[in-house]
Amino acid sequence: MSRWPPLLGSSNDFSFYQTYHTELRAVASELVYETSILNHSWPTRCLSTSLCAQCTHCFELEMNSQKVSDILHCVRSGHYPSEHPGLLDEARADIEHCDSVLLWLDNTRVAIEEQREHLALLVRAADSTRSSIHKLPPEILSEVFEHLCCGDVGVNFISQNTTQLPTLILNQVCHRWRVLVTSMPVLWSSFGCDSLITTGCFLLDCFFERSSPHPIDLKIHLPTDPPPRALTAHCDRWRHLSLYSKSSCAIDSLLETANGLPEVESLVLEGEFDAVLIFMVVCPNLRALTVSSIDLDLVFPQLTITHLNLKSLSLMEATRVITNCPNVQELVLKDLMFDGDSEYPSIIHSNTRKLIVEFGSRNTEPTLELLGRSLIPKLIDLVLFVSLEWQIFKLVAVCNMLERSHSCVTHLTLYSLLLTSENLILLFQHVPLVTSLKVEESKLNPSVFGILRFLIAPGYRDVPVRQVFAEEGSHDDSNNKDTGVGGSESENKESEDNIDESNECFDGTVWVPEGQWFLPKLRDLEMVIRPRNALLFALVRSRWKPLSLTDESSIRTAGTRDHDNINVDSCVSLRKLKVRYPTLPGKRPGMRAIQRLQVLRRSLEPFRREGMEVDVVVPIRPS
Repeated sequence: MSRWPPLLGSSNDFSFYQTYHTELRAVASELVYETSILNHSWPTRCLSTSLCAQCTHCFELEMNSQKVSDILHCVRSGHYPSEHPGLLDEARADIEHCDSVLLWLDNTRVAIEEQREHLALLVRAADSTRSSIHKLPPEILSEVFEHLCCGDVGVNFISQNTTQLPTLILNQVCHRWRVLVTSMPVLWSSFGCDSLITTGCFLLDCFFERSSPHPIDLKIHLPTDPPPRALTAHCDRWRHLSLYSKSSCAIDSLLETANGLPEVESLVLEGEFDAVLIFMVVCPNLRALTVSSIDLDLVFPQLTITHLNLKSLSLMEATRVITNCPNVQELVLKDLMFDGDSEYPSIIHSNTRKLIVEFGSRNTEPTLELLGRSLIPKLIDLVLFVSLEWQIFKLVAVCNMLERSHSCVTHLTLYSLLLTSENLILLFQHVPLVTSLKVEESKLNPSVFGILRFLIAPGYRDVPVRQVFAEEGSHDDSNNKDTGVGGSESENKESEDNIDESNECFDGTVWVPEGQWFLPKLRDLEMVIRPRNALLFALVRSRWKPLSLTDESSIRTAGTRDHDNINVDSCVSLRKLKVRYPTLPGKRPGMRAIQRLQVLRRSLEPFRREGMEVDVVVPIRPS
């Protein structure tokens, strides 16, 4: 039979078309659509997946090509075939079956993951018992625990934001550690909290009980209410006590209830109130006192205090405390303030041997005013610290204090101090007996250039530093290209290039008296600075063998015109040098800085072989 029918013209022709249509439907029913409209290949057999090997639970889905072809034929023909009324219902049932199996698999996966995490935790706990620390004898293990739990006041501390309880953590590791921790009262002797809530009071009792009879170190933020009895019940064991309160009544109540602090060695009083705190407590063993933002009235002199730290006090308040602590050996002053029209004593006497002055605010005049009125004849150690960047300080008041006191300062420390050349010369002239100098520069404070320049001995000061550096055959790396290692190389490159030649905000126009030695007794020098190789090399070369020990002809060659005016008997040789790179917490120097430090170490190697103690700390950059 021809596949092309003739034109309709009779009843026989109509019957022919019926027969032709029946044949077409038969042919169509035998068609198998192996691919979808989007050319997706359908499976040619039933899907079967084994879900559980134990119970032989299988997932079977009859998804053969014929069923797919029937659905596609229904879609393409444009009408729903009457002979397959349940075709789509069967497909929907299969979809629901698939969804139920997927849900069961998801739930099973969650349960398996939870079980896995639990097992992994048990394995880690078991592995931890095999670590080396568990093999240590109790004597060494107790030393480790004591280092962790007794390093400061209030090591075990509870606050609203963070909780740090190392003693309790060690107590819960294992039975062996628990027995050891509970048998050491010293591990329970340091405790603190910022609010005496129910939990704080409960732990306070626990630490007091388990620390007995060892002395206690406490750091407490007192509430406005009277302190709990648990806090004062063991006041006879207080050793280091730190108190903070917004009310003077709370501190008064605690001190009155304690009725004396016989074992207290250090006391910190900090608050936010305007009332005068009258201190009448007997503290026969008190050695250190810190007062911050409190007008403290010491009714009688505290002869046992040797360390005094004053923060954010007015001049009158600081003067009153200093006067009542005549035997202080170390005095710390920070952020003092003016207090109106109060009259200050003309001279403030102090027997301190070490003075630490920290400038942490923009207004430095109150602190300098107090120093200008001070008389400290026994001062031997002076530390000047600045926490502000790019603030130039005038040290006239400090120099007047040194001149008036006739003190013999032998140790000088300068932290991040930005000084003009006039102030630097003035300071060095008032501390000629310094034997130990430590200088630390911040990232934005490069005034150490002037310090290095002035410390170079006469005869080398006028010679270009790179010429001196080249005379010994050293090779600086200033011409090296940037390595590109690390994230700060592009920032360091500009600051490190030509660092020895630039005067870096230092006024180098001030005339330095020819032949004058600055700090001629200097023996120990520690520098925390960026590596200024040529300057440091010139300094060490000129200080290693001064005029009394070296060949005078070499000094003349170096450029000295009037070296006979130098008192050669007063010059000593530099014996110790330590150089470190200033870094911020969590950051490392760039590769360029490390290379310069390595070059500096090699350049100073001849001096080390001759007997100088040289230590150039080169940090290790992670690979």
